[in-house]
Amino acid sequence: MLNGWVLMQGQMPLAPSRDGLFPARFGRLNRRGTPGFTLLLSSFLCTVLVMANFTRGLVGLFTFALVLATVTVLLSYVLTTLAHIVLIRREPERWGGQGARLAMVVSALAAAYSVFAVAGAQTSEILLGVLLFAAGAPLYLWSIHRRAELESR
Repeated sequence: MLNGWVLMQGQMPLAPSRDGLFPARFGRLNRRGTPGFTLLLSSFLCTVLVMANFTRGLVGLFTFALVLATVTVLLSYVLTTLAHIVLIRREPERWGGQGARLAMVVSALAAAYSVFAVAGAQTSEILLGVLLFAAGAPLYLWSIHRRAELESR
């Protein structure tokens, strides 16, 4: 399971970077095809998290980090599914096709499940997960601004 989280910590910033929604630095691959900078940065941040919570003990720290990572990822699922519902309502043919209603129901169920799963965490883990998730917003806004500047030239 930890291998999956390590892969995700490299891939999550890589995808928006390739779409121009995150700084290009996060989308660069090293000679082996790995997002090295992203993995180093996220590993550094994980190390800081471990050092800040070392008093929990090994099992407590592992559980805290696992729940925090899960909450943070589930928050992105909630927002993605809600965004999908908004897109379907705006342009049903483009985003849902003939199965637009079914797609909205599936997205709503996915959002509800994700919220239910997040609710199982402690308040401190949810709040820290929201803060970690929100920490990416300035990078996103900077990227949007930079992209608009480049397109206007």
